[in-house]
Amino acid sequence: MIGEKTIAEMKAIAAEKIDTYAVKMNDSFLKSDDGKLRVSLSFDLAASEKPDSIDLDCTISFTSEKIKDKTSTTITENQVELPLERTVYRLGK
Repeated sequence: MIGEKTIAEMKAIAAEKIDTYAVKMNDSFLKSDDGKLRVSLSFDLAASEKPDSIDLDCTISFTSEKIKDKTSTTITENQVELPLERTVYRLGK
């Protein structure tokens, strides 16, 4: 059960993370090209092996530049290439 103690601990850990990284967050903010900085705090909660207990992980993340790179492709191993008038057209592109 997520009760008052768990919520209080989540708040305390979040405040500790923000205090710990305040200078680095400011540095990243000042270096950003667009004047923006995204700071994420995430909590993972799981039932503990200890009776009536919850395991809690807290992660902070931030960066001054956002990189998002996605590559999608479909491969068909048995597909042959079609030779058409001096050009080979590769299917699936």
